[in-house]
Amino acid sequence: MSEPSEQWRAFFRQHIKQDTDLVRGYLAYIDQCALRDLPPIFEERHLSRLIGVDHREMAFYFTSAPGRYRRFRMPKRLGGFREINVPTPLLLAIQQWILRNILYKLPVSTVAHGGVPGRSIISNATMHLGARSVLKVDLKSFFDTVLLPRGIAIFESAGYSPRLSKSLALLCFEGGRLPQGAPTSPALANLSAISLDGRLNALAKKFELNYTRYVDDLTFSGRSIGTAFIAIVRGIVEDAGFIVNSDKTRLMRGRSPKFVTGLAVGGDRVRVPRAFKREVRNKAFQLAKRGVERHLEATETSDPLVLEKVTGQLAFWLQAEPDSKTARQLFDALTDYRRGLTSILKLPDPKRIATIQDWYRIFVDDDPVTTTS
Repeated sequence: MSEPSEQWRAFFRQHIKQDTDLVRGYLAYIDQCALRDLPPIFEERHLSRLIGVDHREMAFYFTSAPGRYRRFRMPKRLGGFREINVPTPLLLAIQQWILRNILYKLPVSTVAHGGVPGRSIISNATMHLGARSVLKVDLKSFFDTVLLPRGIAIFESAGYSPRLSKSLALLCFEGGRLPQGAPTSPALANLSAISLDGRLNALAKKFELNYTRYVDDLTFSGRSIGTAFIAIVRGIVEDAGFIVNSDKTRLMRGRSPKFVTGLAVGGDRVRVPRAFKREVRNKAFQLAKRGVERHLEATETSDPLVLEKVTGQLAFWLQAEPDSKTARQLFDALTDYRRGLTSILKLPDPKRIATIQDWYRIFVDDDPVTTTS
């Protein structure tokens, strides 16, 4: 018998005294949670105490009332805007608790690499090294297609009651959909796509292909992929309740350069694209040579986070190519420069709020090309 079960049994003996059917049901539920390493939660007030938030203050977040998120629009590279919903500080803390204590403990597909601890765009791209054919399929408005009933079903499948599952889902959804900007959204999206991943992985094995998914990017690779295969994939995706973005479907074959989540996979190891290296190398060199203030003056820009951004890009380069001497030298140079700063930099006022994107989306090819050979 598990330790949590023994503790709860002692609690019930002290406060209820009788071995009722209700107590036996509670204990069975607690044992089930212990087997899954999940916290037993009885109702909303109990959840509030576990998180450490006053129930009266938390009650507002069990609703879909406006004011739980700060909304803004982020421009897309190819035009249009993406709506971002940032949770309030309290809701963010609540969602992070749910993510750590519940969502990260639920089994996720082995082919999912985005939003999964220990996996990344590098682990995703590595699965497709040296492939002669690579098919990339994008799920359109992925988070928007994951609706509240799916979220409720995920928490119910974890063993929580229908009422509590709805409350947990309401804490993670906005307007009945997964909000871009909430820390729980990638994990819930992965859990909602388990069936889709299973069907697509089985299809890939049937055609002797590899399959992975990084959030909304599906990738297939192998010796040969025909255009008819795309139609089969589309049918499975739509049957699972998702939508294929035809404008971003890309089939790379033959000697054409092949990229997966922004990384080159044509050789025996993943590499950062040359264009990305060239841009980051030039920025890092100028920053190390001029310093931040003179660099911003020379480039007529006003990004106060330029040093942090370029340092982060160099760290990403080193993560993908740890043996790169150029990236290491530039990273060390900027690190030394930062350590030598003894006064607050006088930076010009920013002209706009700097946006943060997934690294691979900075240099991934989003052109609507259907097939390359």
